Amino acid sequence: MTLLEPRSAGRSRPTTSPGVAEQNAVQVRLAWMGGPRTRVNPVRQVKLNQGFTLLELVVVVIIVSLAAVIALQLLLGVRVDAERAAVTRTLGHLRSGIGMHVARSVLDDNWAAIAALDGANPMALMAQVPDSYLGEMAGPDPASVADQRWYFDANERLLVYRVAYGEYFESALAGAPRARFKLRLLYADRNGNGRFDRGLDEFDGADLVAAEPFRWLNKAKGTKGQY
Repeated sequence: MTLLEPRSAGRSRPTTSPGVAEQNAVQVRLAWMGGPRTRVNPVRQVKLNQGFTLLELVVVVIIVSLAAVIALQLLLGVRVDAERAAVTRTLGHLRSGIGMHVARSVLDDNWAAIAALDGANPMALMAQVPDSYLGEMAGPDPASVADQRWYFDANERLLVYRVAYGEYFESALAGAPRARFKLRLLYADRNGNGRFDRGLDEFDGADLVAAEPFRWLNKAKGTKGQY
């Protein structure tokens, strides 16, 4: 019969080897510091230190260039619209001045003044001419005239506007882009002599008309679209 050794009154504590204790201490310390640190990939670290790669830099340059081209086109379109609006506004003021002059002459029964309007300089009828008007010139070379300026060709008896953005303008005229206008009497030439005869021809008024057809384009020449 085997005798059992008596148990001790207190519960024995498991013994821990020094290596396990040290490992546990390291794990506790890492947990307190936020967990184990991830090791950084050396290749990624080099890329971060170098900044943009060549491919990324090329992509950025292309995007910036495209944005600049689009912005430039939009700005140019705004300038073309502004020029077209300025021409339309000036023509409107001139036609108003012509109408007032005709009405005053009819009330005064001054038909000689009305007959003299045919081919006259409409700027002469304005109380104040625009700053862009250069005056009367005897057949100047249109290319020598500054852009966005008006002048009256005394030889042709035409009011001329020198267009700034010729690539957005189309006309049958050769040379520098320009629009030409003529002050004409509106009447029924019953005897066909080419001039207004009071008492014979029926008078309808006066107007500033384009000497040649022209149009403003909403895209540069060679592309589709027009105003």
